[in-house]
Amino acid sequence: MLQVPERSREAFRTLCILRGYLPNLLARLAEDGWIPAREHINWDLESDLKGTNLVESPNGSPLYRFEPLIRQLVALQMEYSRGDRFSSLNLAAAEIFEEQVMGEDRAGQETPNRSSDRMQVAFAVEALYHQAVLLRLDDAHKDSAKSKLLGK
Repeated sequence: MLQVPERSREAFRTLCILRGYLPNLLARLAEDGWIPAREHINWDLESDLKGTNLVESPNGSPLYRFEPLIRQLVALQMEYSRGDRFSSLNLAAAEIFEEQVMGEDRAGQETPNRSSDRMQVAFAVEALYHQAVLLRLDDAHKDSAKSKLLGK
């Protein structure tokens, strides 16, 4: 990954937490400041990521998928080195996928291209995954604080 440009690395780290991406998700992540802004003339993020050989092209799956081992290693590294960002990204991911399931964005507007039943299931699973991660992180934080209070 050392030969991958820095802004692509940062985008890849972010997308690893989401375990994949939809084309319109990239615009949303840039809008919210999670990945560098997409300069449409100078930077096609999707092509850049595919050019790194870190991203699989879609193969009938509703989401683009990253090679699982690479994704897991990058996500694990972020969890331990940038815990606050890791938690915040999981929260953002849960919100994004919940919006997809509901068919309505945070502004109350109907999301474009209402998804198929298969995609709805995928979005629901993604949202549940991120809720589970957040619960696990919250429990770990509570256990850590409890240990500190008890002097363990």
